[in-house]
Amino acid sequence: MKKTILRKTMALCLGMTLSLGSVNLIGTNALEITGFGYSMYGSGTLLIRDIEDDLKTLTIPSEITEGVVTDVIFPYNLKNVEEILVDENNPYLCSEGGVLFNKDKTILIKYPPKKLDYEYEVPGSVCIIKEKAFENVVELSELKMSSLVTELKDDVFSSCENLNYIMNTESITNIGDRTFYGCKELDGLDTMVNVKFIGEEAFSNCSDFSYFSFSQNLKYIGNEAFRECDSLDNVDLSDCNGLDLDYGAFMNCGSLESIELPELPFIPGGTFEGCDNLKNITFPQNYAPVFIGSSAFDGCSSLASISLADGLIAIYDRAFESCTNLSSVTIPESVLYIGENAFNDCQYLETLSLPKNIKKIEFNAINTEEIYGYAGTVAETYAKDSNIRFIPIVEETEFKIGDVDGNGKVTILDLVKLKRYILTGTMEDDFLNLDVNNDQNINSIDLVSMVNILIENN
Repeated sequence: MKKTILRKTMALCLGMTLSLGSVNLIGTNALEITGFGYSMYGSGTLLIRDIEDDLKTLTIPSEITEGVVTDVIFPYNLKNVEEILVDENNPYLCSEGGVLFNKDKTILIKYPPKKLDYEYEVPGSVCIIKEKAFENVVELSELKMSSLVTELKDDVFSSCENLNYIMNTESITNIGDRTFYGCKELDGLDTMVNVKFIGEEAFSNCSDFSYFSFSQNLKYIGNEAFRECDSLDNVDLSDCNGLDLDYGAFMNCGSLESIELPELPFIPGGTFEGCDNLKNITFPQNYAPVFIGSSAFDGCSSLASISLADGLIAIYDRAFESCTNLSSVTIPESVLYIGENAFNDCQYLETLSLPKNIKKIEFNAINTEEIYGYAGTVAETYAKDSNIRFIPIVEETEFKIGDVDGNGKVTILDLVKLKRYILTGTMEDDFLNLDVNNDQNINSIDLVSMVNILIENN
């Protein structure tokens, strides 16, 4: 019998949409409506509105208007409603414990915001919790989830300021936009190991939120998903291969000290902006993102050093602006572009070495005392235009046996210079390779070796 019930429940969960079904309603003269108003719009959506300030019990009769109802929407502010009741003859809606469901209790539609219970267990038959179902709930502290629920939709628990603990979340794979926005007492979720998708602002402003299971299943973190999670001190994304991060994912996480990153294609703008306690950033060995977005590390005032691997192409505007303790930066040879104010207000960054092939450095990108670079390159031009001391990097030439003057070629001129030195003991130039046969002596034997090299080359 239990297996039969479970199969029916699963079939309903898999086959349904958010529609509550079709309800034929017949006008307000049949049953009296008190404490709220309603209206119909679209293709069968019933909007509950104009709820009176002193209404604590909102009762939905079996029939309230003509037409077909396919959805029910409640206003943002349900004021003082503590319970929602439904006439037992309503063919598609029902209530249990003051909570509104569809008739089969497979969709949880609305939990009253002023319901007085501190704990709640979602019925095991529920496989869908509707958007905003628990929005602005005041008293709820602990919740046990139905194991059939796989998605937490947009705003489901938004602004549940006392919600502290959620159990039985292993089945959850998707977390929608603003799902836990402003849940200030929520301290963490360590059993959501199967989550693949985290929507924008999903945990934003959860000030006590300190831990989350970032597993290998995770593929997407949305805009500002963890913004201002002030208790989050460590984030390990190293197992999240194929992860797509969006703008400002960890913006203004004031306690964040360390972050381990996977092989990201790029670091989006604002990702760690304002994380003023961030000290350690770990990239995968020998791997670099293609670019670092605007303001990605802006205001990370505790960051002292960062080493960027070859493969990085661009550092965009304000990427490291106001990293006031940053004193060491390794910029790889692959970098072609540095944006405006990229390293502005980095007070302890006194010197920076720039690659040979860099194509463009925007206004005020670097404010160091010295720039090391290659003569005749964009680095030298920027340094001079910005009144920064330029120190040229001397390129190393490939060593060739017999290349006495170090110009990369072995010619008769090298023989002449070597002979002059042996006879006179003086050098006209900075000879580099006088000891041709590498015996730690410079004498006529080196001349013989040089002649042999020239004969072989010709």
